[in-house]
Parts: sequence; C-alpha cells; structure tokens
Amino acid sequence: RSKCSPHVRKNKDYDKRRLTASFVEGLFISGPLMHFGYNYFENLIPIHGSRSNQNIAAIAHVLADSIILDSIFVATKIFTTGVLEGHSVKEDIVPQFQNDYIDTMKTSWLTSTSLLPLEFACFRLLPTSLRPLSMDMTSVVWDGVISYKAHETRHS
Repeated sequence: RSKCSPHVRKNKDYDKRRLTASFVEGLFISGPLMHFGYNYFENLIPIHGSRSNQNIAAIAHVLADSIILDSIFVATKIFTTGVLEGHSVKEDIVPQFQNDYIDTMKTSWLTSTSLLPLEFACFRLLPTSLRPLSMDMTSVVWDGVISYKAHETRHS
C-alpha cells in the first residue's frame, strides 16, 4: 500500500474540479482565443510565397504564440480555474497571480522553447484551419506544466 494513497483520496474531489475547470477554460476561453489569434497572425504575416519567407513567417507565428498568446493563456488559466474551483478572487486568486505569474511565464517560455521544433512544423506545414487542433495536441505537455504551476501554491 502506497503511503500517498490517503492524500490522493483526500484530494480526489479537488482533482475533478481542477480537471473540469481546465476543460472549461480551454473550451470557452483559450480555444476560441487560439482560433482568433492564429487567424490574425495568418492575416498579418501570411505563410506563403517563397520558401524563405514561409520559414520566417512560421517563426514569427511561433514567437507571437509563445510571447503574446501564452501570456494571456497563463493569466486566464490562473483566474478561470481559480474561480471555477471556488477560490475567492480577492483573497486567493489575485494574490496568487501577483506572486506566481512571472515565474509561471518563465516556465511557460521554457516549455514552449522545448516544443519549438514541433510548433514550427505545425505553423509551417499545416493550413490555418488545422493549426489550433495540432497545437492542442502539442500543448498537452505545456498545459500540464502550466496547470501544475498554477496550482503549485493554491490550497484546496
């Protein structure tokens, strides 16, 4: 018998709330924002034309995703999951955001850097309509890391 099983059982309901909160945040906030952002990036810097321009445009899309969208995704993950898990905005979420946002962003950028080759391939090779789906698949690691960081100091 594992020494951690009473702890796991104790937090079983919390994990369901965390999973539901992350799902709702992704479905209603991050997912639509991702679609909007990727379409905007494509309109601003299209990935077509000569081969070198396609690579530069794809790199620009990856950087914009990692710098702009990830900053928003981290903030919405902290706030939305906190609210949906029943935490007080004033007493719990705002102080956590003030304490953890920068550190979580650093972790986000480190994770995004490790996923850069895969993200580049998604932006460079896939049509805009398939990019959110492909990035969702590559973001499983990113989401896990950010969820962990967002919940690292949060008490149930």
